[in-house]
Amino acid sequence: MRGSRLVSKAKQLLSEKQIDYCQVAGLLERARKLQHPEAMYALGTWYFHGEYFKKDIKKGFVLMLEAADLNFSDACFDVAVAYEKGRGVKKNVNKAFEYYFRALILEDKQAIFEVGRCYFYGIGIPKNKKMADVIITIARNQYGLE
Repeated sequence: MRGSRLVSKAKQLLSEKQIDYCQVAGLLERARKLQHPEAMYALGTWYFHGEYFKKDIKKGFVLMLEAADLNFSDACFDVAVAYEKGRGVKKNVNKAFEYYFRALILEDKQAIFEVGRCYFYGIGIPKNKKMADVIITIARNQYGLE
């Protein structure tokens, strides 16, 4: 649980008026080394988008992938998008579908729509419009997503 305390401390520091990003990054890096997926994801997104660090899409992707492989739902979703668009990694629609589906299983609300879209257009999975309709209808009814 030490990683969770480090992440909590980092979040606390981020809410302060004067933010020491080096200290926050150090806490997240220590938590990452303890295999804390939220820390991996935070660092990954910072590198991927160039927030607080020099932009390094490949390094960011690797960190997000580490978090996704530990079943952190936000990371699964972002990894899926990266695979689908080929950002930070070679485009791979099969992997994109796999990670969208992982995010869906982990209850990411947007992922249900993305899985439906994948079935509708045949992205990483054979096209199946009936399955897409079922999934998208569930998404609309359960989450009000369009």
